[in-house]
Amino acid sequence: MGQNASASRFKIQPTALIPLIGAKEGNGQSEEVGPEPSDCTSDLPDECLALIFESLGPNDRRQCSLVCRRWLRIEGQSHHRLSLNANSGLLPSIPSLFERFDAVTRLTLTCDRRSTSIGDDALVTISVSCSNLRRVKLLACRNLTHRGMEAFAKNCRGLKKFSCSQCPGVVGDSLRTIFLKELYNGPSFYPLIIGSKNLRTLRLMKCSGDWDRMLQAITERVPGMVGIHLERIQVSDLGLNAISSCPSLEIFLMKTPYCTNLGLASVAEHCRLLRKLSIDGCRANSIGDQGLLSVATYCHNLQELVLVGVNATSLSLGSIASNCPNLERLALCGIKTVGDAEIACIAAKCTALKKLCIRSCPITDQGVEAVASGCPCLVKVKIKRCKSVTRRAVGWLRARRESLTLDLDTVGDQELGYLTGGGDW
Repeated sequence: MGQNASASRFKIQPTALIPLIGAKEGNGQSEEVGPEPSDCTSDLPDECLALIFESLGPNDRRQCSLVCRRWLRIEGQSHHRLSLNANSGLLPSIPSLFERFDAVTRLTLTCDRRSTSIGDDALVTISVSCSNLRRVKLLACRNLTHRGMEAFAKNCRGLKKFSCSQCPGVVGDSLRTIFLKELYNGPSFYPLIIGSKNLRTLRLMKCSGDWDRMLQAITERVPGMVGIHLERIQVSDLGLNAISSCPSLEIFLMKTPYCTNLGLASVAEHCRLLRKLSIDGCRANSIGDQGLLSVATYCHNLQELVLVGVNATSLSLGSIASNCPNLERLALCGIKTVGDAEIACIAAKCTALKKLCIRSCPITDQGVEAVASGCPCLVKVKIKRCKSVTRRAVGWLRARRESLTLDLDTVGDQELGYLTGGGDW
């Protein structure tokens, strides 16, 4: 079947794989062809070709990837989403797949009911081969376990959204900690959480969704948790009331503007084993003496207390100091109601206190002198951004308590690292 010269001039093909052929049908004699047309796509930058590929459908993209090696490479690098059949035969192909599709950030793994799904080895291989994943969805991957998920989480540090459905093996009996951070639809992890019967610690940070209803269901199924951390999530007193059904709770960290004294009182009354309590009211003025008095009444085992932006006075602080004889670490940050009288009360009554942090509170030199005169077990003091404290009081404190470690330098937001368990008092 021949092709005349005029047709060859108007039908340009990439020259990498398709040579230009000229032949005239009829007498069988070939006709001389003019200059071979150039491949205009060779002048296009890779970025432009990638944009073109992104506008094509799946079938057209696959056909374009067969034109030449360059197109194959660029088409693979422009793939950001990938959906794979996650049967057990996928494992040998994973390295080569992600060598080609090395820019994938969204991955879906689905296995049908009649097939054997991938196991932990395949999931770990994926996490090593494509560590820049941002969103992952698992469906019916029945052979995955918590061991594979743990390795996957360690390798894919940038993961923002994770969805897991019909994967019973992921929730192992040995799963102890679940940490969800910056997830768009955090409540979708509800099946994972309630399936972890031996869960000990739950940490929720910056996850959207209504968590009041979720916490009610979670605490009904998993009442044995000893540590709960809620930071910048939508939770109110209803959620705190649900948490109060965890009688073994020892560590509770809360940073939310929607909770009040009622919710805190409910937790304190029913969770009497609390050792560490951190409350950041986000300057909402909804937590004060009433809630803290409940803490003093019921939580006698308290060892660490962090208060940020709450309305605490000597009434509640004095009661806590008197009723919590094991209190060793106390932080008071951004509390306008904490002045010299409150610090003097703490210094006189907190005989077991070892570490004290005062930040952005209206204390004066008189409060610093009270610290120097009390707290016989004190080993470290931090005083930050207290504008009324002068160098004279600091020098007097150094001279009076020579063995005391003082931290009086101005620092940034890392000063509040202990709120998330990462700071060092």
